[in-house]
Amino acid sequence: MKQNGYGTRWLWRCAATLLAVVMSLALAVPGAWATEETDTGEQNGRTSGSSSPPRPLPGRDESSDSDQLQERLSGSSGLGGASGSKPDGSGQSRPRITDLRVTVGGTRQITYPIDRGAESPFNVPTSPSGPPSGPGSKDSADGSHTAKHGYPHINLNTDKKTSAGSIDYKLSDVTVTSGTSVYVVVEVDNGWFTIGDVAGVPANLQAAPAIHTLDADNNFGGILVKPGQRYRYTAFNNKDGASIFSPSDLQKYLQSLTFHPGEGRTQTVSVSVSSTPLQASYYSGMKKNYDAHLFDGHGYTFIGSDSKLNRFDEGYGLMQFVSFFEGKGGHLLTIESQAENSLIHNLFDKKSGWIGGARSTYSDAVANKETFSSVCSGEDWHWVGGPSAGVKFWRGSGISGTVPSVYANWAPGQPSGNPDECYVRYDESGAWSAVKNKDSSVEGFYVEFDKLDNSKIGRVTGTVNIFDVKFQLHNMTSDDSMKRVLEGMLYKTTLRPENGRELDEATVKVTVGGHELDKSKYSFNSNTGTLTIPGKHVTGDIGVTAMAKRIVTLHGPGISTPVTLHVPNGKKLDKDTLDKAIVKTGYSISGYLKDGAPWNFQASVTEDMTLTPQWMLEAPTVTVKPTATRLEERNSKVHLHAEAKHDKVPTVTFRYQWSKDGKEIPGKTDAELTVTDPGTYTVTVTGTDPATNVKSQAEATATVAAPHQRTVTLKGRDGFESVFTKLTVTNGDRLTRGQLDDKVSQSGYTITKYTKSDGSEWRFGDAVRADLTLQPHFQLKAPTVTVTANPPRIALVGGKSTLDVQVTLPVPGAKISYLWFRNGAPVTDMTESTHQTAEWGMYLVEVTVTDPRTGLSSKSSMSVTIGAPDKHRVTVKEKDSAHVYLTLDVYNGGLVDMAELSRVKKDGHVLDGWVREDGSTFSPGTDKITSSLTISPVWKPSEQVARPKRALTDTGLAVAAPAVAAALLLTAAGALVALRRRRNQ
Repeated sequence: MKQNGYGTRWLWRCAATLLAVVMSLALAVPGAWATEETDTGEQNGRTSGSSSPPRPLPGRDESSDSDQLQERLSGSSGLGGASGSKPDGSGQSRPRITDLRVTVGGTRQITYPIDRGAESPFNVPTSPSGPPSGPGSKDSADGSHTAKHGYPHINLNTDKKTSAGSIDYKLSDVTVTSGTSVYVVVEVDNGWFTIGDVAGVPANLQAAPAIHTLDADNNFGGILVKPGQRYRYTAFNNKDGASIFSPSDLQKYLQSLTFHPGEGRTQTVSVSVSSTPLQASYYSGMKKNYDAHLFDGHGYTFIGSDSKLNRFDEGYGLMQFVSFFEGKGGHLLTIESQAENSLIHNLFDKKSGWIGGARSTYSDAVANKETFSSVCSGEDWHWVGGPSAGVKFWRGSGISGTVPSVYANWAPGQPSGNPDECYVRYDESGAWSAVKNKDSSVEGFYVEFDKLDNSKIGRVTGTVNIFDVKFQLHNMTSDDSMKRVLEGMLYKTTLRPENGRELDEATVKVTVGGHELDKSKYSFNSNTGTLTIPGKHVTGDIGVTAMAKRIVTLHGPGISTPVTLHVPNGKKLDKDTLDKAIVKTGYSISGYLKDGAPWNFQASVTEDMTLTPQWMLEAPTVTVKPTATRLEERNSKVHLHAEAKHDKVPTVTFRYQWSKDGKEIPGKTDAELTVTDPGTYTVTVTGTDPATNVKSQAEATATVAAPHQRTVTLKGRDGFESVFTKLTVTNGDRLTRGQLDDKVSQSGYTITKYTKSDGSEWRFGDAVRADLTLQPHFQLKAPTVTVTANPPRIALVGGKSTLDVQVTLPVPGAKISYLWFRNGAPVTDMTESTHQTAEWGMYLVEVTVTDPRTGLSSKSSMSVTIGAPDKHRVTVKEKDSAHVYLTLDVYNGGLVDMAELSRVKKDGHVLDGWVREDGSTFSPGTDKITSSLTISPVWKPSEQVARPKRALTDTGLAVAAPAVAAALLLTAAGALVALRRRRNQ
């Protein structure tokens, strides 16, 4: 077939194209497709459920396999799925097709009659690929599903499992409500389950013939379920459709099961139920139903009794005419475990048939859809159907091509290596054989359904976690032989020390999931050694650590009876504890020997051992007074006195040696010592027992501290809160002002004094004998002020001089205010640094500067005098007479004071004006004085004031008066005429 591979593939493609065209024409036949709409369904197979992981795809080593297979798994609904569409409802007549001929393999024709009234491949209901929506459409994380389609509602309640001894458990709280079942499958993915009592099986099942089982070793049995028998799989099936399980029967049965996990870390329990007999349908002219079975969330059937099925390519092409529950397409069987192989082989009476394996390239294995068009295209064997399409299960065409971790069950000598044998036949023995495209011994083909119709089949899973128990015991034993525990189940074990040892309770530790469990979350009875961990804390692998104490024996000279001590393993020995175990009056133990070497008390005890004590004269009692003292201040003295005695051996003599800070003080061997320097003074006293000449030493220490160091804190105030510093002085020292000022001086400021916390002023002659806080009082330095007047003298009245102030600030950014005084009186309208004034006199400016950072201010003042204009003498005298009324001094450019002139009077006369000496008129209110002058009053008799007014002729109005009167009359007449016209209008 290799020689004609290209032509054969071409013929296959032509046949597939023809089939697609004819099926499209068939769609035009009115009523050819069922109008019942099927619920969309989610894949309910090996990849479904909360705990069942998807089947792995091992054995694939081509570089592009992963991406291609992933695309196929995510986008394909399985090979050979039923397809079609519903009528369009247009009412138009379509040509009637009476039969359909499909050419397969280039020469063979298969004829299918088309009868609108009969079931045919074109009466297949629509086969949607999506999952059904709503409750019950998939397995639930809590091990439950909702009975929406007639089958029971089951909740395994695995989290409420109960112990059945060791790591066995029961689902005692499983609940089954509503619905009945004619088909029930119970299975576990590892380990097994048993029925504790036949009473746990409903009476109508105890003799039911359609019972299929796999035992714990994956051996198939069609026997009655028996108490004590280990099962991995049990199926009850009533083909006549009558209910065999009521909800109470099924609940009772499930509650009777005892589950035992295998070697894995989890065990998944699944229960599949159907209220309808399981059937697959094959359309070959007429619809024919076949028995179907469930395993691991997949459906299986065998299609046989058809002469057309002994060819692989035809069987592959006819997969599209197989449905499960009227619409769920499948693919040729792919076998991926011993359990699957054993069960499917036996469920269908060990028939010989095609399964979905072929010798093919990876790309051909994943590319085929309705027809398998590539024949013998590769050297390796792949699955060519369903989600596993492209998975390599055998390398090469010989008998030694095992793919690691991939199941295969070839018959002996298979595959034979014959280049024409490219397809896999499921033998009656359950083994596989490589055969040619046509094989007369084939009775049909095996079909696997990855998508189950959850409107007919319900499946619920629950996963139980199994944790390991690991012990780290030292001279201890545990009664736990299984060393495994179920999640959420109480764990208990008894720990016992060996060979009369004592348990070191402090070493008992428990870890769960790698983390140490708090002692409050488990209990340990030290009397019985019972360790108990409540189930709610069993959430991961358990680790138990416990140790027995080590035995330390004290023995040697001076010890009549050996002393035995129990010491925690890994702990350090306490010398005082050992010393108290053996006593010799007046003597102590300097150390212990182990195997002749000194024992290091910093070492941990890790084994049993014997220690020998080393005796020494107990040290004398030595005291120094005072033991701790302090120099009062610089150059003061302290007297130390040492005293030694030995109460238990009164004859001991003593020698003294003083040292300071670890260094001997030469010649200081008396009991008394006077010191002037601070330090640690130690007296070492050597005591000697005259009877044994054994010596011992003791020390006593006195600490002479330096005089107290006092902290002087300088803390700012009044805007200087940021000023903060400390200095340290010796007790009794005296502060200097410069010493403090240097620490806190501030530019632009002087410090006037320092005050203590109580507000009193610090006196610099006082000694510092306690910690002290002083507050510096800052005074803003006065500004430098200059003031000028330009011009410095006003030349005449009304002239002006400009005052200008220049200020040098003590700190940058200081604010300035001005207060002016003239001749000692404040001038309120002068507030700036520059002013013009027409007033002469002495001006003083008071300048206030304020530091905005601190709010403190200072003042300076400066004065300047503006000179007055020259004065002129004004003489007031009677004209033509020597009589002088008064003399006035008037500033240059000024006016004569009218008040002064009002004093000039003459009896019988009234003032009628003023004249100068030259006779010209002088007006006091307007004529400014610019030089000295003499003025005289003009008098008129007082009676002239009382006479009538002069005639108009005297004033020059005599001629004008008639004219003015005539004008006024004319004006009045015009006004009257205008008013009358306005009224008439």
